[in-house]
Amino acid sequence: MTRADDAPQLDEPLPPAPQVEVLRLLAGEGSWSTGALAERLELAASTLSNLLRDMEGHGLVERTRVPDDQRRVEVHLRTSGRAALRRHDVHTARVLGTYLARLSDDDQAALRAALPALARLTDALGGVDHAGR
Repeated sequence: MTRADDAPQLDEPLPPAPQVEVLRLLAGEGSWSTGALAERLELAASTLSNLLRDMEGHGLVERTRVPDDQRRVEVHLRTSGRAALRRHDVHTARVLGTYLARLSDDDQAALRAALPALARLTDALGGVDHAGR
């Protein structure tokens, strides 16, 4: 069942980049603890708390206490958060498509050929500590 406040609205603004990162993680792996999110995004707990407060205020995510451990908070993606991520991805694809169309056929072919290597690089970077800690 979809609640009315979860229904995607076409006139809603696109989420800013930090929110997109959170939305993408939640869409990919389900709920996350706030501690795990802060660590994965390399954010201070207070910074993440402010970000999540804004996202929760816009109905994108929901924070709930873990019943077995009231000190632990989990973050869940709401339907409207999934819709915001889709809007972001559609917008990004349109913009990228516009600029890719301006490239020569050879440049487009070179980019297509590089995509598998870029995907492997992205996967490899996913497990790297980017802060050098």
